[in-house]
Amino acid sequence: MTEEKEQKIEGRIIYISDINEKEAKTIITKLLELDMADSTIPIKIIVNSYGGEIESMFAIYDAMRTCRAPPITIGLGKAMSAGVLLLAAGKKGERRLSLHTRVMMHELSMFAGGKLYEVENATKEARRLQELWENALALESGKTIKKIRKIMTSHVDTFIEAGQAVEYGFADKVL
Repeated sequence: MTEEKEQKIEGRIIYISDINEKEAKTIITKLLELDMADSTIPIKIIVNSYGGEIESMFAIYDAMRTCRAPPITIGLGKAMSAGVLLLAAGKKGERRLSLHTRVMMHELSMFAGGKLYEVENATKEARRLQELWENALALESGKTIKKIRKIMTSHVDTFIEAGQAVEYGFADKVL
């Protein structure tokens, strides 16, 4: 690889921490700009996240999946909750974790109050989003939905060591 191309790759890094609407807008904009600038050069995505809003996670995830430039994901520090899917969404063979990255999964959290039908409607939507999340994790990891559901619901928070994250298919190698 030429020195010029190596320099271009170094400037193609996106950092994901908080997963919320404001950060998603910034991440998606940069992701699409880098893809449009040169779709042949990989985009490195550093995941160091406690997670966040599921809608923002799906927005980033969908943007990653529509990019032609291959996303290389690297878990540093923590990849928790929504961050696990974004780590797993990298190009197969190019999803990495540092040895000390904390990986944590749990089922969807929701906060609902109000009238009975409002709570029922919110619960129905939460179940739909949970299923979408499980399906996306199954797709990216190569595991069954049943296996993903078991990991998510086995404890309040399921902590996974870096090596286990590779076994589960959320990453490909430990750095």
